[in-house]
Amino acid sequence: LDRSEGGSSPSTVSPVLPIKFVTHCFFLTHKCILLGITQTIHLFNDLLRAYSRVRRMNVLGGPVRLLQSQILGIKAHATHPQLLELCLTFYTATSIWLVELVKQDRQELFPLPQQTPA
Repeated sequence: LDRSEGGSSPSTVSPVLPIKFVTHCFFLTHKCILLGITQTIHLFNDLLRAYSRVRRMNVLGGPVRLLQSQILGIKAHATHPQLLELCLTFYTATSIWLVELVKQDRQELFPLPQQTPA
C-alpha cells in the first residue's frame, strides 16, 4: 500500500495498483459462497432446534408440518449436488492457484538445487 505524502492515517491509504473487475468478481464470489452456505446452515440448525422443541411438546398439525417442509426445502438446497460441486471446484481452483503463487515466490526467494545430495 502506498501512503500519501504528508500523512500516514489509514484514510489516506490507496492501493498500489488499481483493482480490476475480475478481481472484484473473484472476491465477491468467495464472499457470496461463504455467506450463502453459512446462512443456510445456520437457518437449517435453527429450524432443527425449533422442530425438536415442537416435537417434545407433542404439538401436532400446522407447526410440525410447516417446520418439516422448511427443513426439507433447506436440506434439498444445501445438499444440491451441482451447487456443492461448483463450490468445491471453485475452492479447489483457488487453492491450487494460491499454492502455485507460493511455490513461485519460494523459488525466487530460496532457490533449491536441481540435484539432491547423495
